[in-house]
Amino acid sequence: MRKVYFATPVNGRKELTKQMKKEAALQRCIEVRHKLNIIHPDWIVMFSFNVCPVEDTQLTEAEAMGRCVTLLMACDALILDDGWMESAGCNVERSVAANYNKRIITIGQAKLLQTKV
Repeated sequence: MRKVYFATPVNGRKELTKQMKKEAALQRCIEVRHKLNIIHPDWIVMFSFNVCPVEDTQLTEAEAMGRCVTLLMACDALILDDGWMESAGCNVERSVAANYNKRIITIGQAKLLQTKV
């Protein structure tokens, strides 16, 4: 089993409120995890909402990113969703992954990979 961290934009989404953005991002994470588990049953797909619950309205951006980076550090690879380049959070996660020599994969590559991370 390999742990992979899926990063999708949250604040940069088109939804109107912060809560709506978080809920849409969570749905995207669940959808992608389901698809990746079919293609890569040996992957454990993690994402920010594993450590930053949608209902936690008191969590600051800095606290959330700290939790996300900690989770990413426990993973073998980072999968970047579409739109990651315009997302400050995804860029931070990509930087951390690169600095720690984690494998970095775009969502398009992840769907095509048939080999282990």
